[in-house]
Amino acid sequence: MSEQAPSLVEDLDRLRLKVRCAQLYYGLVPGAKGGLRQSDVARRLGVPRAQVVAWLKEAWGRFVEVRLRAPRALVLELPLLERLSPYGVREVRVVADGGLSPEGALDAVGAEAGRCLRAALAPGVRVGLCGGRTALAAVREVIRDEGLPRLFAYPLSAGGSLALSANALVAMLASAGARGSGAFGLWVPPLKTGRGREEIRRFLRRPEVLAVYRAAQRVDLALLGVGATSGVEAERGLQDYLGVPPRASRAIARTEARAFILQQFIDAGGRDFPCALGERNLAVRLAAIRRTARGSAAGPAKEPFVLRRGVIVAAAGLAKAPAVAAAVRGGLATVLVADIPIAEALLEELKP
Repeated sequence: MSEQAPSLVEDLDRLRLKVRCAQLYYGLVPGAKGGLRQSDVARRLGVPRAQVVAWLKEAWGRFVEVRLRAPRALVLELPLLERLSPYGVREVRVVADGGLSPEGALDAVGAEAGRCLRAALAPGVRVGLCGGRTALAAVREVIRDEGLPRLFAYPLSAGGSLALSANALVAMLASAGARGSGAFGLWVPPLKTGRGREEIRRFLRRPEVLAVYRAAQRVDLALLGVGATSGVEAERGLQDYLGVPPRASRAIARTEARAFILQQFIDAGGRDFPCALGERNLAVRLAAIRRTARGSAAGPAKEPFVLRRGVIVAAAGLAKAPAVAAAVRGGLATVLVADIPIAEALLEELKP
């Protein structure tokens, strides 16, 4: 044992020097000046600079652990963006829960979506809006600021309650725009179950409806909410946006449909899921939304990403995570704004 002692001491001395080298270079000594240059560290330890370089390389793999002390919401954004970018998502915003209540989370997510939309507005831009509480929070955030440019706002769907309809939100947004802004409405009532396609064709024979509907297919920026198809919240959403009774809600939950967007349904892979419930209103087809989302991907990706054309998808509440995942897989999002529970669920569900 006595013969091995000098070797152990030698090893400990070398280890001590390596640790002190890392402490000095990375500024890990509390109360002391840190961030020294490699040459400074070499002088402090009395070793050649080449030795410091070798020790730092070893220390990075063995001893140095980088910890990011930042709000959880912000820490989640880059990993989630990396996970979603193969689906065409170019930016992610994760929002704190807004006060540990569903309403607070919804308002916080909507407000962040509004800030994204506001930053993307340019003179003459064509904006498409969905209806709903999240979109209402977004529009309220956008119109808080003065100096909005001239813009043209279109509803992406007709119908819904007056306070939350896309038509009402379009009017709110355009009224805050500069002189020459325009609001265009789709004044079509909810359609009868089983006769949706026939009634849609009938309404589209009206020139004033057809003109707005065609223009809404070609907006530059679109703001969308996402609805789930199963659970208590899903029943409420289906009732609010489609007038669906509980029995029909439970029936759609038993199908492969995982989300409804603009009153149309998609499956877990983001593919269209045609059904009678998806024909209860006039809405921009999801194929047009996908074209708008893809339009943002033209040319090389830039850092930081600047939204000029694309689709902002906003959602809050863990129950909506499968629906958001379906929307992302379906190529329906350029920018995703979500709360922490959805972000964490997506990281788990959309593993490579």
